[in-house]
Amino acid sequence: MKLIGKAVSKVRISPNSQRYVDISIQPTNVTLQAGQPLLIEKYVNSLSSSFLVARAVSNMNTNNRCLALILNLNDSTLVLSKGMVLVSVVPIEQVSVLQNINSIRVNNLKRNNLNNLKNVINLENSITLSHLNHSEQSDVISLFNKYNSAFALELSALGECSIIQHEIHLTDNIATRQKPYRVPYNFKSEMKKQINILLDAGLPDFDKSFAICTDATKYSLGAVLVQEEESWFQHPIIFASRKLGSTEVKYSVAEKEALGVVFG
Repeated sequence: MKLIGKAVSKVRISPNSQRYVDISIQPTNVTLQAGQPLLIEKYVNSLSSSFLVARAVSNMNTNNRCLALILNLNDSTLVLSKGMVLVSVVPIEQVSVLQNINSIRVNNLKRNNLNNLKNVINLENSITLSHLNHSEQSDVISLFNKYNSAFALELSALGECSIIQHEIHLTDNIATRQKPYRVPYNFKSEMKKQINILLDAGLPDFDKSFAICTDATKYSLGAVLVQEEESWFQHPIIFASRKLGSTEVKYSVAEKEALGVVFG
C-alpha cells in the first residue's frame, strides 16, 4: 500500500541547504497507528528536479504526519507550497521473528571432568559439539561455566537498548557558513599566552594614562596604543593597520598623517 505525502504549510529552504519538512499523509482514512514506521521516498510523478528527498524511515505521529528531509539543489531559495505533493509513503510492516538461540546455565560444574559437564549441560539438547575434538569441547564448556550469566535462558531475558539508534545518512553534510576568525585558529594558543604574559606584568594598568601613536606611509595607515611609564618608556598594548583606498593614495603627506590620526 503506497500513500502520498503533502506539505503541511508553506516552507522556504535556503540555497544549497536541507531542511526537515512536516508531511501530511493522504488519504487520511487509512488506519495507521502512531509510531508506525514509514518508508519516505520522492514522489514518482514529481516533475521538479530542483530538490531531492532523502530516502529514509520516519515514524508517524498522532496527527497522521511525519517528517521528510528535503535538499535544495538550486542557488536560489526553494519555496514549497502548502498542499504540494512531495513524497510517497509506504508503511513498513513489523513482523516478529523467533530465532533459535543456544542458552544454557551451568552451576557448580567440575571443569576437570568433561563427562560430568556434558551430563549437567545436556549438550545433546542445547548445543552441538560433535564437530569439536575432546580438548575443544572441554574449552567450550569451561567457557560456558565461567561466564554462565552471559547466556540467556529465554528470549525475554535478552533485553534491549534504546540509548543509541542507528542512522544512515544518505546525503553529505552541508557546509556551515561562518564568519572568518580575526586570528587564525592555530595562533589562538600563542595569542592567549602572550596576553597572559602582559597581564602578569601588570599591563595594561588602567590607573595610568594611555597614548595613541599613529603613522602613515604612501600606501597604508598604522596606529599603536601604548602606555607610558614614569621613565617615558612606552609599552605597546595593541596595534591596528589598514591599506589606503584608491582615492586616499592621492592625498598629500599632511592629509595622510591627519587621516592616520582619525584612523587611530
